[in-house]
Amino acid sequence: MQIHLKKMSANNTKQDLLVMTAPHPLRPAIQSYKLKMQPIQFLRKDITVFTSAIFQTTTTLLQTPNAIFLIDPNWLPHEIVRIKEYLESVRKDRRLYLVFTHSDYDHIIGYGAFPDARVIASEAFARKKDKEKDVHEAVDWDNQHYVYRDYPILYPRVDIVIDKDGNAMHFDGTVLTFYFAPGHTKEGMYLIFEPAGAWIAGDYLSDVEIPLIEDSLDAYRRTMAKTDRILRAHQINWLVPGHGTVTDSRDEILRRRDHATEYLDDLEHAIKTNGPFPANKYRQRYPFWNSLQKAHSNQLLRWSGSKGQPTSV
Repeated sequence: MQIHLKKMSANNTKQDLLVMTAPHPLRPAIQSYKLKMQPIQFLRKDITVFTSAIFQTTTTLLQTPNAIFLIDPNWLPHEIVRIKEYLESVRKDRRLYLVFTHSDYDHIIGYGAFPDARVIASEAFARKKDKEKDVHEAVDWDNQHYVYRDYPILYPRVDIVIDKDGNAMHFDGTVLTFYFAPGHTKEGMYLIFEPAGAWIAGDYLSDVEIPLIEDSLDAYRRTMAKTDRILRAHQINWLVPGHGTVTDSRDEILRRRDHATEYLDDLEHAIKTNGPFPANKYRQRYPFWNSLQKAHSNQLLRWSGSKGQPTSV
């Protein structure tokens, strides 16, 4: 696929810039919007997926005739500005909803930039006891990287609580179905957007990130096992991970599920046998493995001697 963009030359004349879609999924094509570069990975009439330069974290914008849903708005201040500009350019008088797949600081860091939005999240998200931890992590990240924002970093106040697995909300002929997705975190949640067939997966089914387990191994396995149920119940045309690349391939979704499950198996085997972990396999599979090794080592320590529950380390 080829994408034609316009750029301004030194003498202010428009020139065609031919951008080739990179074959590697880590380098998605960049598209333009009104001559202003946007970090857009995926674009169609009712779905826009932005990708941050940090950890390839995605923000998804979904449109219905009378509402817009913005999922996990994130990262750098200029990226938030671009997302807001795009949002305002398409919003008209539609109501804005923010949806949070979970409460990790990188997924809630943009909440304060959208004060007029109503918030949708899981019951566990709304009732989380250590909300301050996520806010402090966001503030600490900004301080560490000398980042200023023009909005406050806050824990989202939930207006619409998803309290049942498989809850469905109807908007203008569109259906949003929510599934609990614990394992990475306790409050994790999937979102299915129909009839477009988009599955917003939060921090699961990534092509660039190993399973990161803050809740429990058993819960993570159950969430992965839910993949087949979702594929049977819905016509999934697009999978949007919280980090990484959008895919329209059912086989790719299943491959990512299998890779995640295989990692859990290898992690548990290394823990139970006190044996080696097949790091070379994952170095081949995940291009950022060298950076992920610290998180992997921490998981080995955290789950050592446990049966799906964390140990004190």
